[in-house]
Amino acid sequence: MQFDRKTWVSLFIAAIMIFSVIGFALTFAEPGNQVEYNGIKFTQTQKGWQAKINDQKMQFFYHPAELEDITFDKGAGVALDGPRVVWFSYNPNDIYSTDIADVMFYMEDSLGKWANVYVQRALTDNTDYQLPQINCSNATMAVPVIILQSGNETIVEHKDGCIMATAENARDIYRLGDRLIYQELKAMK
Repeated sequence: MQFDRKTWVSLFIAAIMIFSVIGFALTFAEPGNQVEYNGIKFTQTQKGWQAKINDQKMQFFYHPAELEDITFDKGAGVALDGPRVVWFSYNPNDIYSTDIADVMFYMEDSLGKWANVYVQRALTDNTDYQLPQINCSNATMAVPVIILQSGNETIVEHKDGCIMATAENARDIYRLGDRLIYQELKAMK
C-alpha cells in the first residue's frame, strides 16, 4: 500500500495530537512539587498547596514558608490555642471588604472542618447589615475576636483577647487567612 503526501501529513498531524494527549495525561497525573515544613509534607497543586495534617487532607493558598515574613504576635498564638469558638469581624466599608469576606468564609469553613472551631461572623460597623456588631471590646480569652482589616503593614497583633490581622494589600488578606489557619493547626509557630 502506497501513501501519497496528503495521507502522510494527515497521519503525522494525528500522531502529534495523540502523543500530545498522552503526554498531557502522564504529566497531569504526576505528583506536584513536594516540600516539607515542620515535619509536614506539602504538595504543590494547581490551586495552591495541599497537606495532610492531623490525618486530614487540606488545601491552602500559600505554603507556610511564604508566610514567615508576616509579623505574628506570640499573644495571638496563645489566644488561638484552645478556644473552640471565635468571632471573625471586619468593617464592611474597608477597601478590601470583598476579599476579607471571602477569606473569612474560607477560614470559617477550614477551621470548622479541620480544627473543630465554631466561627461566628460579625461586623465592626453593622449600620446597614444583619450581622451582629462585634469589636475588640467584646473579646475575651475564652472567645477571642479576630478582626481582619487593611492597613500600612501586614501584621498580626494581640491585645486582651482581640487579634488584629492587618493586611497591606488584597493579596496579604489571603496570606493572613492561611497564616491564622496554620497557627490554629499548629503547623506554624
